[in-house]
Amino acid sequence: MQAAYEIFTEHGYRSTTVSMIAKRAGVGQGTVYRYFDSKLEILRAVFDHTAEMGFAALDIEAVAQPITSVAELTDRIADAATALTDLVQRDPRLLTILAVEASAADPELQHRVIGLERILASRLSSAIAAGVADGTVRPDVDVAAYGHLLLSLGMPSFVDAFHGRMTPARRDRHVTAISDIVVHALQVAGGGR
Repeated sequence: MQAAYEIFTEHGYRSTTVSMIAKRAGVGQGTVYRYFDSKLEILRAVFDHTAEMGFAALDIEAVAQPITSVAELTDRIADAATALTDLVQRDPRLLTILAVEASAADPELQHRVIGLERILASRLSSAIAAGVADGTVRPDVDVAAYGHLLLSLGMPSFVDAFHGRMTPARRDRHVTAISDIVVHALQVAGGGR
């Protein structure tokens, strides 16, 4: 899996051959075909593994838990943004697989990329909906729209991490800005953070 990940991110899906993957893995091409029927199947497995790494770093189920305050939601989003940004900074190739190679190589993977975004947005929406239900979050919030918008607030951080421009201070500024936006967008009038 690691060999395929490396080759796909170094050469792109179209330029990668199963022979290249086998050579990097130190096995024969026949061994690769014993486990995978095609190069596309290898990419799908690499995509799934990469997505799992992202979800593990994010702790997606914790993000979706009901909140008791906007501050709690803000803290969860800040923790998730920090974890994902750090993950991308450690290995920018994650975004190459998830956002570039997978989408360009296969319509099914393109739908799965969209599905990942929907899963993340729905988890945020669930937390926001619970806050609306208990009065923690403004009642006029469009829960689905805010789930998607809050997710998109992290994109500048991912881009900076991908391009190697992220520093701890810059990441902290991004997280603080995201937190401020969340508080101002969701907070009940007159409520504390």
